[in-house]
Amino acid sequence: MKRPLTRRARLAGYSLIETMVVMSAVSVALGLSALMIQLVLRMGAEAQTRITETVALEHQAERLRADAHAASGARIETAQASKSGRLILEGVEPGRVVRYRAEPGAIVREALEGESVKNRESCSIGRGGLAHFEIRKLDDHAFAVLVVEPPRGKSVTPAPSLEVLAALGTNSTRPHAAGEAGR
Repeated sequence: MKRPLTRRARLAGYSLIETMVVMSAVSVALGLSALMIQLVLRMGAEAQTRITETVALEHQAERLRADAHAASGARIETAQASKSGRLILEGVEPGRVVRYRAEPGAIVREALEGESVKNRESCSIGRGGLAHFEIRKLDDHAFAVLVVEPPRGKSVTPAPSLEVLAALGTNSTRPHAAGEAGR
């Protein structure tokens, strides 16, 4: 003989629909959590890449400043295949020329003795990053300028443009060659 369930006994359990609603809510919450974790990991990877590139660029900027201060002359050479050109610093050391050039995603520093490359350093500015060199004259001073445009893409937080100014010839005691930017 079956006893009919009392009202209290019927309300104590959960129905199938209530369980499905709870499971749906939990799955939506887990999906949103997974998206947030993915976003945080992506931002962390971008930040780590940006820190690494910033440290390398800072090192390259220090080298550029030291080379520009020691240079007795500077000029920009424009290559036909490239719009960015090269910065040539002469007289950094006796018999040596330092050449900076911008490549897609990198800045390259080469120390030349005659026509042979004695030292080469490369600094990443990110995939799609652009750089170019200028010589600016302000009042009676000349500056070598490195302008870096970071890559514009799907970055969560886009990086600003950067300019590195280096006074030319401030450590040089040699006279500057005619037609070249100097002190």
